[in-house]
Amino acid sequence: PPVPKDDTEKGLQEAIDERDLEKLRRWLSEVLLQGWPEPKYSDLILKALETVAQLKDSTRSSLEQRLVGGNVGSLASARLVGLEAELLQRAEEVRGRDDVMS
Repeated sequence: PPVPKDDTEKGLQEAIDERDLEKLRRWLSEVLLQGWPEPKYSDLILKALETVAQLKDSTRSSLEQRLVGGNVGSLASARLVGLEAELLQRAEEVRGRDDVMS
């Protein structure tokens, strides 16, 4: 019989299926904090990274909309997908202005 999946495998697969960057970030961090991932996680980690790359355009678009609206919020997903430094810097500046005004 196949070996049952552990919570990490289930969590990574769920995050991939849902295309949820926050969950992907948490699960990838969890795996990497344990050291070099066990071989059984290799395929899932590659799929997770593929999913992150696929979500880059929608994340860029979302951040650009939030910049226009002036409510930048968290930049964790933008950093995870590797958005351009210039866009991240603009977002940091807008967020910094928001922090000063609060």
